[in-house]
Amino acid sequence: MRLNEVTISRAILEEQHRVLINYPEMDAAVVVGGPSGLACAALLGERGVRCALIEKKLSTGGGMWGDGRVGGLVINWTPVDMAGLHVDPLTVACTCTVDATGHEAMIARMFERKGAASR
Repeated sequence: MRLNEVTISRAILEEQHRVLINYPEMDAAVVVGGPSGLACAALLGERGVRCALIEKKLSTGGGMWGDGRVGGLVINWTPVDMAGLHVDPLTVACTCTVDATGHEAMIARMFERKGAASR
């Protein structure tokens, strides 16, 4: 096999497709990739829980310095918003949602407003 940029790009796309195709339904979604969200997702992953990290910023880690690299599935919609593109949103389902947004508890409050917390 001849190694060139197209071959490398194809390998990256195939691997990411393989990861993404297995995650529309998962055990847990961890919302926000700050220190607590990263720790939670890492611990869940180590225990075999199928989990996705959902982050709105271009990098993970919040106020914690680091290289921001995360393995597995990270859903990041910011580049789509920044580019002003119309892209159909991805829909994922999970058994458990972890709100790692901190004191604001944005996800828990959204569930509460929509009446989903009582289900």
